[in-house]
Amino acid sequence: MSSPITTGTVCPSVTCPTGYSKLDDQRISPNCYSFGGRNIARTWHSADAVCTSTNGAHLLVPDSQDEMEALRKKFGIGDNDGDVWTGANDLRSSGNFMFKVNNKMFNFNALPFGVENESDMRGSCVEIDLNSDGVWGWEADDCADLEFYVCELPVVCNAGLIG
Repeated sequence: MSSPITTGTVCPSVTCPTGYSKLDDQRISPNCYSFGGRNIARTWHSADAVCTSTNGAHLLVPDSQDEMEALRKKFGIGDNDGDVWTGANDLRSSGNFMFKVNNKMFNFNALPFGVENESDMRGSCVEIDLNSDGVWGWEADDCADLEFYVCELPVVCNAGLIG
């Protein structure tokens, strides 16, 4: 799998499948996204199954604060203490978090942005939310908790996979 895109890449000719849409500013990410909805919270496994039912899609892999802010603006996620599942978990090896889609390590001591919400991680699946200070916070929660979710579908451009 190719590395993630660099900011500024746009694939305007790519159409998202039904239920998916692009960010308003595609320079942040050219990928397609689908929000489960404000009234639909799922367990991590259920949300993962919904996402992977679309060929090539997966639970959200937040790469930047800009991406999360664009998703917040587009779907209203993160507001009102709404936790959102990410694709990271430690289901294969306790304490060793990674993103399911690409087995990329996820380290609470080296977050891509934001802060760790809790130092005593009590779960195996990683969520993100906008804390009361307006900072994106990450934490591991029980995979059986009911949370909101966003599916991400990497976009393929002429140069190949870029998302």
